[in-house]
Amino acid sequence: MNHFYLQQFRKEQIKTITDKPGVYILVDWHGAPLYVGASKAILEGLRARVSRHTTSARSDLLANQKMVTDEIAYVWLYECADTADILKLEHHLIFKHDSHRPLLNSKVPKFDIVCRVPEKTVVQLVPDSEIERMQDPAEIFHHNLKMELALLDYIKSTKDNEDTRRALAVRHSLTEYHRAIFINSFMAKTGSSKNKSAAND
Repeated sequence: MNHFYLQQFRKEQIKTITDKPGVYILVDWHGAPLYVGASKAILEGLRARVSRHTTSARSDLLANQKMVTDEIAYVWLYECADTADILKLEHHLIFKHDSHRPLLNSKVPKFDIVCRVPEKTVVQLVPDSEIERMQDPAEIFHHNLKMELALLDYIKSTKDNEDTRRALAVRHSLTEYHRAIFINSFMAKTGSSKNKSAAND
């Protein structure tokens, strides 16, 4: 899909995000959380934080090769007025989602905390056609494989520390997960073709 069109689509969708503080989750084409972050100040509300991650290399996620803009298909938003509530919610959501599938966050809490979880708002940042394209097992496996290799090159040449190595481990787990899905889908297709051929014989 045309990259300029994707950028424009994303910018228009980001305009719909509230300027209020709170917690946000960056989510991939399959609806799987990639990163949990927080906006703790009125001066930089949720819209500004999400915009930084999706349009600017100032984001550590983008600068450190952990993620590319295009793989952020959705953002989940949780408005919170109180800073203490924001910190508790961020802690809870990082623990919860990382326990299910590792996140790209630098630090993950070792225990959960009880807190009130506000109703989330979902904003889609890429068109339906792009989500459909990237849900193809071959496409998303290829994407994660490229991201893993790019991150490894970055570690070797630029920044080798605990943060980037954790990100590499997370990306590797995503690559392996989508590799298995791709192989299973391929086997299902070839099995179906063989069954059709046997039926015709």
